[in-house]
Amino acid sequence: MTKTLSAELPADLIDRIDALAADAGTSQEVIVERLLEVHFGPRTEKERDRLTREAIAQADAGQLVSHEAVVAWVDSLGTDRPLARPRP
Repeated sequence: MTKTLSAELPADLIDRIDALAADAGTSQEVIVERLLEVHFGPRTEKERDRLTREAIAQADAGQLVSHEAVVAWVDSLGTDRPLARPRP
């Protein structure tokens, strides 16, 4: 089941949504739905807390990926030879 929602938003925010949609080759509706799903998705606050604590424990244990490795990976996305996602 779906329902329609209308909202007045600042023009600059709509411009940013339009840019994301154009880059992704999709519609405003899909972008807004994805953004709302990230914020209000199925994860509970308890699960977000657990995942945050897990990430902190990994960082404390030295299971990190360097900034340089992440930048190189991101820069490779969309190229003919994308790098594998870096892992600790």
